[in-house]
Amino acid sequence: MAYNIIQFEDNITIQYNTESESISFFRNMDNRYYVQFIVDIALENDTLDGDTPEWVEEDIATWQLDRYTKATDRLSKFIVADGIEEVTEEVVIGQEFNDEAGDMVDVTETRIVSEAIAPVPATVEITSHTGNIEDSTTTNTIENPLITQDNAERADAQAIVDATPSAVVDAYNAL
Repeated sequence: MAYNIIQFEDNITIQYNTESESISFFRNMDNRYYVQFIVDIALENDTLDGDTPEWVEEDIATWQLDRYTKATDRLSKFIVADGIEEVTEEVVIGQEFNDEAGDMVDVTETRIVSEAIAPVPATVEITSHTGNIEDSTTTNTIENPLITQDNAERADAQAIVDATPSAVVDAYNAL
């Protein structure tokens, strides 16, 4: 089924008919039906009767930019399996006279900009009990669920980045 855009003066309504229901909604990015309409048109899951209006193209671009921004933000976060190293910087805290150089030299100290985060263990053990706790137990080693979740989120974010039109990427880079 295709979406229909109904415009009367300044009022815009989008209508979607299925075999069992008819849904009408207004143009508003806070409306879940309208957002689903934008997603369906952007991902070509559905069509419009007639040409796509410019305002729909603009809302699709806005949705894609938001999605791309969130995906690149997710990819910028550290990989939990790797952790991150401590980051430090040298900061000038004053000056003192150096007899050998015969001149003033900077006195510096090392400050921690961000602390290290240790990688999570690659695997975890899951112990299963069969029946009573005194009965036999089985221990299995599995990939750490935190790593599994991190990998899945990264894969989803990368798929969004890869599928984003170049015009949206250009708009993101211009921000």
